[in-house]
Amino acid sequence: MTSGLASALTAAAAAVAVSPVLASWSAALTGPTTTAWWRLRSVTRRRSLIVTITAVALTALASAGRPALAWWLFAAGGAVLSVVDGQIHRLPARLTYPHAVAVALTVSAVVDRNPGLLLSAAAAAVVVGGGYLVIRFVTPSALGQGDVRAAALAASMVGPLGWTAVAQAQVMTLLLTIVTAIVLSRVPIDAAVARTRAGAHGPGDLRRSRRHPLVLTPPGWDSPRARAGPTPAVSLLGL
Repeated sequence: MTSGLASALTAAAAAVAVSPVLASWSAALTGPTTTAWWRLRSVTRRRSLIVTITAVALTALASAGRPALAWWLFAAGGAVLSVVDGQIHRLPARLTYPHAVAVALTVSAVVDRNPGLLLSAAAAAVVVGGGYLVIRFVTPSALGQGDVRAAALAASMVGPLGWTAVAQAQVMTLLLTIVTAIVLSRVPIDAAVARTRAGAHGPGDLRRSRRHPLVLTPPGWDSPRARAGPTPAVSLLGL
């Protein structure tokens, strides 16, 4: 068994182990009240399965990233954000902020001997997050504040790999936007749902390739006009 496969299996197994917690958080953050969202609660089997599959996929893909723990935290938290975002078109700050802090502290501890890597992560977060923030102010309907936070967080993971990787990630963002729009356009929905349909932003933030992490963020996922209801795909899944 290669080390890469072993790392992926280990990351996936860890995701399965914590999936009940992740599923509970996803349910709490999409419910009528989000107070005490961190407390465990019962969830449907369907939600549990969807969150588990998402977490396993993201953590396995992220297992090649370094530092490994930071990437695992990024992917596991991203699984929750992806499901929540897909259901209510919002990236809750109460989860995004602790998630960002956990990743930042882990990265800082691991790369302490090379501060340049940490500076690169911060620079990428500022540049990409700043760009999204400008779009947010110029066209409020295109992005939400959660999109800006998620984009900055994802960019910080790519930053240490260099500006070429950051640029490639943004190109992949555009490609995923197009693919998402095409897929959603093929989903049969009624007129009422069509008026609220928008592209999904959060899930794409949390992907990576075997060569380098990718910041993939289709616009409109956390936009105000997208918050009226779940995407057609999520509706079909029964969440």
